[in-house]
Amino acid sequence: MKFRKKPEVVEAMQWNGDNRKGIVAFMGGNPILSPIQDGDKLHMPTSTGSQVALPGDWIVKRPYAGSEHFDFVPVRPSDLLKHCECFDFEFDGTCGCCGFKDVPVKLMPKEKAYICNVCLVEKTPQQRMVKYRENLEAKP
Repeated sequence: MKFRKKPEVVEAMQWNGDNRKGIVAFMGGNPILSPIQDGDKLHMPTSTGSQVALPGDWIVKRPYAGSEHFDFVPVRPSDLLKHCECFDFEFDGTCGCCGFKDVPVKLMPKEKAYICNVCLVEKTPQQRMVKYRENLEAKP
C-alpha cells in the first residue's frame, strides 16, 4: 500500500508475523540488508542500527536524501496513521472528474483523485465524486 506523508509519498508493507519473504522482496531482495525473523519479531537493519518490528507494524520505505538508496524502518500502526494518510491509488495523468489529460491537477486525498483547477472551482465535492465514479466505470 502507499501512504502520503506530507509532503511526500512513502511506500509501506505490513508485517503480520508470517510474511518475511514478502518483506524481503519489498526491501529489494538484498540478503545482506534482509531482516532476521525471531518468532513473530522481525529484526530490521536500518541506517540508525537494528530495530524490531512486531506483528501489525508497517515497514516503511524511506529514501536517503539526495540518493537513490532507501532505508526501511518499522513503524507502529498508530504512528503511521498519525503522520500519514492512506493514498493507494495511481495517477494516470488525467483529471479524475472531467477526464482531460495533461492539465494541471491538484491532489484531493479525501476524494482519492487528482482534480484539475476548473473542476475544483466549478464543481462541488459531491459533483466531482459522481463524475469520478462515472469515469471509473467507463474505463475498460
